[in-house]
Amino acid sequence: NYEVLWTADNKYWGRHAPVLFPIVGGLYKKELRYKGKTYHMNQHGFARDNDFTLISQTENQIIHEFHQTDETKQLYPFDFTLKITHTLKGNDVMITWDVTNDTDGTMYFSIGGHPAFNVPPMGDTPQTDFYLRFGDKKQLEYISLDTSDGTALPQITTPYTSPDGIFPITEHMFDNDALIFEHNQIHEVSFLFPDRTPYLTMHCQDFPYFAVWQKPGAPFICLEPWYGRTDNSGFMGDFSEKTGIQKLEKGQTFHAEYSITIH
Repeated sequence: NYEVLWTADNKYWGRHAPVLFPIVGGLYKKELRYKGKTYHMNQHGFARDNDFTLISQTENQIIHEFHQTDETKQLYPFDFTLKITHTLKGNDVMITWDVTNDTDGTMYFSIGGHPAFNVPPMGDTPQTDFYLRFGDKKQLEYISLDTSDGTALPQITTPYTSPDGIFPITEHMFDNDALIFEHNQIHEVSFLFPDRTPYLTMHCQDFPYFAVWQKPGAPFICLEPWYGRTDNSGFMGDFSEKTGIQKLEKGQTFHAEYSITIH
């Protein structure tokens, strides 16, 4: 047996698998502008820093819920219910998000996953002996980031290719921050052991954005399915015009899910 999920060692990164809500990535100048008013919010939103309420728990499923508070309304002008369900079935974990708009009007938001996995999961095998595989994809591309503030430079893209679809994990892979893939490129991603057999696989069929990130030198790598992404550098528009923003009318519920298989 071995530990799969990162242990949140503060020496490297003190989180396990935060949910990113109501933004993914950063806001330009940390400013959210909506209907003429400006709010301030840190990277990845506030859900990950708040306590959720336990709604139900069974032998193989647990459901948590979070609503707006007086504090969140100072950062984000919408009322909402965020429900997160984790379901265990054999070697699979299903993560489900349901976001309901409780606002009297239209609501805008982004949401994303940020689970970190131990690579290597055990022993002293060098991380650079492991691989990534993105289903049957051999040709991908990721956008660049302004490393001073984490905003996107989508006009600058980098090809990411492998003739056999096996992508090595290299020492300097994350020197310029996360690899962010747009346009629904990633439907499935696996970590492979040095012998190229799978360690774990994430299935994320409908996600328009996906990121792979590591704090350089840390013994973990994050696989991040997203509905939304960081602001474009210099974006000063209304929150409703943000790249990747999701829209809900009053009373509507947004549903998304992804799964992780341990091989």
